[in-house]
Amino acid sequence: MGDIISGTIHVEPAGKNLKQETKSLSDLKKAFFIIDQHEFSIDGINNKIHFKKEAGLKTDSTTIFFMNSDGKGISNISIPSNQKSVSGQCAIPNHILTASPVSIPGNFDGDASNTQCSIDGKLIEIVAESPRQCIIFYPQDAGGFHNLNIQETNRQGCSKLVSGVTMNVSTGKLNLVKGEKTFIEVTITGLQNLPDTAFLILENLSTEIITLFPFKKVIIPLSPDSIGTGKVTKRFDVQSMRMGSFIVNVNLDLPAVQFEIPKLDKPRRLENESLHTGLSQAIKKLEADAGGAQGKEYSNMCESCQKCIRTMAGKWAESLVRKLGEELIKESVGKAIGMFMESKELLSKLKDMVDKANDAKDKADELADELEKKIRAGELQLLVFHDQLCESNGNCVVSAMIFYDPATGCVTAFVKCNGRAGACCPKAFNTAKISYCTDEYGMPKDLPHVEVISQ
Repeated sequence: MGDIISGTIHVEPAGKNLKQETKSLSDLKKAFFIIDQHEFSIDGINNKIHFKKEAGLKTDSTTIFFMNSDGKGISNISIPSNQKSVSGQCAIPNHILTASPVSIPGNFDGDASNTQCSIDGKLIEIVAESPRQCIIFYPQDAGGFHNLNIQETNRQGCSKLVSGVTMNVSTGKLNLVKGEKTFIEVTITGLQNLPDTAFLILENLSTEIITLFPFKKVIIPLSPDSIGTGKVTKRFDVQSMRMGSFIVNVNLDLPAVQFEIPKLDKPRRLENESLHTGLSQAIKKLEADAGGAQGKEYSNMCESCQKCIRTMAGKWAESLVRKLGEELIKESVGKAIGMFMESKELLSKLKDMVDKANDAKDKADELADELEKKIRAGELQLLVFHDQLCESNGNCVVSAMIFYDPATGCVTAFVKCNGRAGACCPKAFNTAKISYCTDEYGMPKDLPHVEVISQ
């Protein structure tokens, strides 16, 4: 049996006045949507959808096609649907961006009509629902702390005190003459008590009009220990290359819900060859998912690094650190902190894997001792691929570390592409954190989760 999917497609007719908007809506009503072979007409501004996904169809994403009245495709969008399912009640994130949709993973029936969501007792809009998630629209005026509750008929609901995060973007001028300078200022509030690092991302979509400094795409890590009272203000310089208006996309990626990964019935160790092959397969899965959320995230790495990582994944010499001496373990881990954790904000990514709260690089020995204990006790396997020049681009150096937990059968791998900016990639380095759980052969069971950081 296929999943039940329900939701709302909201259309915004263009126009400078009511008459133009009415004409645009009339034209839109001649078009239609196709979702997984199901056709839906456009009846108004908000269009309800409800259908059963055919059994056997790809389930990790759903594509919505927008067709004109002649049945020709105008555009399409792929929506990921590979949310992890959770047993019991749903899971609400700690921080939610206001005026934006938010996914709440959990066990739902896919029918949004029998689900209610409220903030401090006031009902809010449910955008869509599938058996693995409910997507709500968090209102603009819900900044600060509020009680969020979601309840589906005859199912266990969930509630949580959440922090509504507001993000305000302002600029000096939008229309510039050649050579004129302006700025973009981003102010974020409500970040206090972050459970993990958030990322502020700016991308210049008008590269022919302006230059965004320092890069075309800027990624700013916002770690829990760097935000103080929860308010952050960042200003970015802009200079025009020719007259015209410009667009800069501004996004805030907040920490997702952290699921507790269940332990296996008994620990399952894997050979280094399985871990190596599994990482290669995980990278292939990410590349194959180019249209999905994770594939797009992986595509944030520059093309040279993607090509090098793909090539080197099949050529690295395997070396299990657990088979080597303590001094080499310390040396490798100390080097790893230098390789991957070049700022305090990124160190939290490594802390998650070793359950050790270290806040600075100078604690490399303490971290190494903790790793060594886990490795010797069989609680952790660590596979290292040392720096190696890429065969397809001699200006790139590729390296990787794979952390494997035998108790859960899950992997967290850091893959780094390093090299001279410009000759290898526009940025100094690209690091991908790839997480997935494995089957008995070490292959990823589902689409891996990836976080890509470019600096």
